Amino acid sequence: MNFRNLSFRNASFSYDSQSEYLFNQINIEIPKGWCGVIGENGSGKTTFLKLAVGELSPTQGKIEFFNQVCYCPQTTDTIPSGFEDLLNSFTADAGRLISQLGIGYDWIQRWDTLSYGERKKAQVASALNQNPVCLAMDEPSNHLDIKSMQVVLEALKQFKGIGLIVSHNRDMLNRLCDRCLFIETGEIVLRKGKYDQMKQIRQKEKQSLQKSYHLQKQAVKQLRAEVIQRRSKADTADHVRSKKRISHKDHDAKVKIDLARVSGKDGAAGKLYNQLAGRLNQAENKLKSFRIEKEYEKGFWIKGCISSRDVICRINSGEIHVSDTKRISYDDIIIQPQDRVAMTGPNGAGKSIFQKFLLQQIKSRSDKYLYIPQELSSDLLLKTLEETRNRSREDLGNIMTIVRRLGSNPKRLLNTYAGSPGEIKKLMIASAVLDKKEILLLDEPENHLDLISIEALEDALIQYQGCLIFITHDMSLVSSLSNRAMRFKKEETSAGWHTRIEFN
Repeated sequence: MNFRNLSFRNASFSYDSQSEYLFNQINIEIPKGWCGVIGENGSGKTTFLKLAVGELSPTQGKIEFFNQVCYCPQTTDTIPSGFEDLLNSFTADAGRLISQLGIGYDWIQRWDTLSYGERKKAQVASALNQNPVCLAMDEPSNHLDIKSMQVVLEALKQFKGIGLIVSHNRDMLNRLCDRCLFIETGEIVLRKGKYDQMKQIRQKEKQSLQKSYHLQKQAVKQLRAEVIQRRSKADTADHVRSKKRISHKDHDAKVKIDLARVSGKDGAAGKLYNQLAGRLNQAENKLKSFRIEKEYEKGFWIKGCISSRDVICRINSGEIHVSDTKRISYDDIIIQPQDRVAMTGPNGAGKSIFQKFLLQQIKSRSDKYLYIPQELSSDLLLKTLEETRNRSREDLGNIMTIVRRLGSNPKRLLNTYAGSPGEIKKLMIASAVLDKKEILLLDEPENHLDLISIEALEDALIQYQGCLIFITHDMSLVSSLSNRAMRFKKEETSAGWHTRIEFN
């Protein structure tokens, strides 16, 4: 296996819909080992992964990638490439992956009934079984419960090639990666070290850069003031030297001007002005060379209305038959206007299925709800972006303010063709804020969001006054956001599985 470095040489890239480069003249060398790709939603992390494996070509420059590459997207809608080969393989490595990640041999026949967490494990196993030189993984931690996260992490640790990973899971980045690549305002900075350590170093670098920028800005301001002053003196000297305003009979005055010109004294003010103007030009060019990422205030308050009804949802005890061998049973369920229900349990226990069941009950009684699924289809991405663009100017401004407070660049988002799943999720949440939704149903809201955005969303949901029903594997979100628990207890049987819901 060839382990030469992954090389970007003066590589630039822009989409056809963009007037500016997303990346401009990138020069980096990435060696073998896992590298965490860090950046805000919409900064270009997924684009970078696709460039690294040849799914996209640079607009300018060159990327020396490999023939043996594999890209794992965020979405798990379709059966991953190589999954059938994995299941039909009799090699020891394939058997180890199937056993380690708990892959079922019947998964390919019932892909549509698998949980997103099960699909993600199948995706990871299929990619590792191909033994690529370069493996790019986009959000492999999405949808995984705590147990699944651990087994996926252990499987990824065994990969020996060049690995690129985008993840919002800080623990996975720290335990897997020995270097980090930061994407900020189109600039790419590669640092060797663990995520937490490199994040602190990168923050200090940005603070130092901000300080240098402000000092340079002050220097430019002072030079401009001096240039204006010198220009005034030079103009005065020119006015004094000019013979046009002197009577043609005043020969003495003309002689004095001629003597000043010969001695060079008449040009002193002008020379000083020209020197200062040159220094100012150099200082202004240096100021322009700074790449400063504008800092925005994070966090916001969701001003959701509280429903005037006594009950949001009332369901008598019963069962949902997912299939002939799989069922979900539950006792009476009553959800009130200010309940904050955390739905927890292992992958494949039926949490998403039951949340959609609750959604149908809620839809029959109210239209003041927002439902955000785990995965956003391409159609939903485009529809959300188009609906946002068609809002009134005032509404659009309010939505973009919320998006910015969730850590994304509004201008960049509006100029993009489709937007990343994380950015579109922010648009949906921002629209819900504007429309004063009374009920939020969120299926793993942390998925696709960068770390800053997760913290901002958590702060906002803490203050939300309406009904919140959310699925998560993040126990910190459960602790901070919920006042009621809906626990999914899954029991495997020889014929299938049965999930019992405990609600209190």
